[in-house]
Amino acid sequence: LIRVTHAGLNRADVMQRQGFYPPPPGASDIIGLEVGGTVLAMGHEVKGWKVGERAMALLAGGGYAEKAVVHHGSAMHVPEALSNAEAAAFPEVFLTAYLNLFQIAHEKRQRLQRGDHGRNQGRGIEKRFHGNLKQPGTRTCRSARMQIEKENRANKNDRR
Repeated sequence: LIRVTHAGLNRADVMQRQGFYPPPPGASDIIGLEVGGTVLAMGHEVKGWKVGERAMALLAGGGYAEKAVVHHGSAMHVPEALSNAEAAAFPEVFLTAYLNLFQIAHEKRQRLQRGDHGRNQGRGIEKRFHGNLKQPGTRTCRSARMQIEKENRANKNDRR
């Protein structure tokens, strides 16, 4: 249980308020999908938390209430560098960015390294993560890189 001091606001909250994004079955009708605050209480099986610690969390709803019930797997310790207001805005944005930049991109990069991709799949990921794929220890599909360089030259020529 978290005493909510701050709640994040994101597109899903606005859509839920407008009636376009209903809460999942069993979730609170109160909007609010991310919070920052302090731990008030916890279940007996929860490990790694103490009452009074600062917490931020993603939840299925209820973040705009004074207290929010949060599954311990969705709660995160707030780093000292963040205020509770910053912590409340952190989970959704950070986790989405982390998922896309590190997990999904990593999986795609591994497929590229194995040569396990379709004819054009390598180009999109190469364009988006061109700098990261040039890091030591990574390899890319040579034909995809050559195609991108050709397109870049063509684009530069078009702008002149």
